[in-house]
Amino acid sequence: MPSIDVAEFADSLVAAVYHQVRDDILLARLAPGALVFEADVARRFEVSKTPAREALRLLVGDGLLQVMPRRGYVVRPVGLDDLVEVFRLRLSLEPGLAADAANRATNDQVNALEELVARYVAEQDWQRQVRFAMQIHVALALAAGNKRAVPIVDGLVFEAHRVWMSLSTSPPRAAYEHARDRYQDIATAVSGRDPDTASAAMRDMLTAAQRHLISIVGGMPLDHADPSRPAGDR
Repeated sequence: MPSIDVAEFADSLVAAVYHQVRDDILLARLAPGALVFEADVARRFEVSKTPAREALRLLVGDGLLQVMPRRGYVVRPVGLDDLVEVFRLRLSLEPGLAADAANRATNDQVNALEELVARYVAEQDWQRQVRFAMQIHVALALAAGNKRAVPIVDGLVFEAHRVWMSLSTSPPRAAYEHARDRYQDIATAVSGRDPDTASAAMRDMLTAAQRHLISIVGGMPLDHADPSRPAGDR
């Protein structure tokens, strides 16, 4: 999660560079273990070194980059221990937020959640599905009325989904179908003001996602994954 409020850089070069590099990390255009250099970032986005440096500093604060003294930065690798920590935190936080959303969501927030779920279900490209999934979790945190949870959820969901991208393969069909059904259950429960069902559906979805993802990753640190390898060869 951002250690510095990115909103303070709204409409600035820093914000633009930050979001584009963060997107590169999510989509594994910058894979775990990849080196990142300030000068290269400045040149790529046609900015001076100052906004490039500030954007990279924000990403260090997010825990997505690590500083390599006198060398630059490296995209932080993600391994099995990281995934266990991420899902432990998500399971302790997100079912409660789903329940709170069912109790507290405004009609506009319910409509926004249902729209995101509908777009997730209709989307055929799994990378765009990932974006909708991330937005669904953040929308639930917002609907729960817990502003402090929003950046935490955003960071945790980002970490989990960048693992899929680093593997360069779409989730198993069964995993997608399970997530799809649970998202629909959550949206229905929030709309119907049913906190118990919303919480249970979120817990069920996260438990299944954890099981699927950890079974694929095993003990392999993802900086060893080959992003150029076809999905069918994995």
